[in-house]
Amino acid sequence: MKLRLITALLVAIIGGGFVSQTSVAVQDSAEKKDDKQDKEEKEASLIERMEGAIRLMRLGDEEEGVEMIREISEDHPDDIRVALTLIQALQQVGLSKAQEERSLGNEYFYESAKLARKIKDNEDFPPPAIELVAQCVYNEACTFAIDGKNDEALKSLKESFELGFSDIDLAETDSDFGDLLEADEFKAIIKEAVKKAAAKKIEELKKSVAEFEPYEFDFDLQDVDGDNIKKVDFKGKVLIVDLWGTWCPPCRREIPSFIKLKKNYRGKLDVVGIAYERADDDEEALENVQEFMEDHDMNYRCALGTKELKAQIPDMRGYPTTLFIDATGKVRMELVGFRTYAELELVFKEIMKEDG
Repeated sequence: MKLRLITALLVAIIGGGFVSQTSVAVQDSAEKKDDKQDKEEKEASLIERMEGAIRLMRLGDEEEGVEMIREISEDHPDDIRVALTLIQALQQVGLSKAQEERSLGNEYFYESAKLARKIKDNEDFPPPAIELVAQCVYNEACTFAIDGKNDEALKSLKESFELGFSDIDLAETDSDFGDLLEADEFKAIIKEAVKKAAAKKIEELKKSVAEFEPYEFDFDLQDVDGDNIKKVDFKGKVLIVDLWGTWCPPCRREIPSFIKLKKNYRGKLDVVGIAYERADDDEEALENVQEFMEDHDMNYRCALGTKELKAQIPDMRGYPTTLFIDATGKVRMELVGFRTYAELELVFKEIMKEDG
């Protein structure tokens, strides 16, 4: 079971008010003054009612809030904002009820999934809201499984992935599926979802590389052995610069991939690690990195980073940050967070392909 309100949508958000980009547009040149006033009054009335229902939910009277939104939906059957608000409200109440007793939330999950399917082909449906639809169908799959309707559960699970549900790790361990977790058909659905997710990620990464705006980045440092290391030393090959720290779990997870990349593409690719340590002084930081490099048989050079060097990266967001510098010395791609070997290798190959 999963519930995450889709706050990125410009639609009604529980707890955040009734917000929309699809408000009634009024064109003075095309409509009479009385028609304009009438539409504005109806819109204001709708917003007031919706905000009242949402306020009830925020104050804990979720069932009455949902009932109010149902009534509004009956009065405005074609308003996508109302429908999306109702779906999210049903999910919210379903989760609250399920926490009391799992079966109490079932009717709300079933109703929200039915409504989500109904509105997804509406011409006013905002594309980002498909994530909400996928989530509703996934929760419906969980509910079917709880009710012992395994065939329906498998069908909805497959549909949720087709709609874009992306939390595969949750799905393959979700206790709501019970014995289904060990069923061959369940495992086949998960396997296919993993395959499609990987293919989608590859395409998204290729697009990111193609659209990335190159920028300048330079360094001239001493490595942990006291030898000078600078960017110009690597001219003519792709250079991966990894900004990391021994304290950072995802940073440590990536190290084997960098070791493997350098080994597999020797002569075409090199790697430099620039460490930002949580230490009392540079001496302690140096010892941390040296010890880590020795323990993990790192085959590339590392140096301690500086504030000035890090400031060259536009809006740096965290560790690890991986820069791909092409043969001419420009940053051609920047990745933030842990990446698999396959992803890192793909970026390298895309840069090599673009550079001929």
